[in-house]
Amino acid sequence: MQRVLVLGSSGAGKSTFARRLGAITGLPVVHIDQLFWLPGWVQAEKEIYRPRLAQAAAEPRWIIDGNYLSTIDERLPRADHVILLDRTRFACLARVARRIARSYGQVRPDMAEGCPEQIDWAFLKYIWDFPNTQWPQIIAAIGRHKAWDRTTTLKSDRAAEAFLRNVSVTRMRS
Repeated sequence: MQRVLVLGSSGAGKSTFARRLGAITGLPVVHIDQLFWLPGWVQAEKEIYRPRLAQAAAEPRWIIDGNYLSTIDERLPRADHVILLDRTRFACLARVARRIARSYGQVRPDMAEGCPEQIDWAFLKYIWDFPNTQWPQIIAAIGRHKAWDRTTTLKSDRAAEAFLRNVSVTRMRS
């Protein structure tokens, strides 16, 4: 496991999972949000974020967290392991509510500079619609790249914890 792609809805825990997996494995973590957003929540032009992402994905070792389906076909073939955080809408919304309560107005470590935590109806709708809009596209991309044999689906925090424990134990034994 040298190049890991972590996918899932907003609020599924992608960044937290990626950081924890990075701490266990020593793999560098790339948060796509840091490449995609400019200060003030301005979306970077393709000419800016695509080369940054291509450079990150060209590295021999990484964990990249984030969906950004417009670039999934560039990242997925390079990944030797894909983690799908398949959480329910309610779990994702609850996690986002906790995150907002904890860090509203602050810039999270996995976010681009100048992009403080905020919430609006469009973001909540994105999370609610994710299983019907984004998830099928992620599943199709995994199929297109014949990546199911290197994909792990984690449906709960407990499953994610078990996966991380297993990776940790495996690394200690090697």
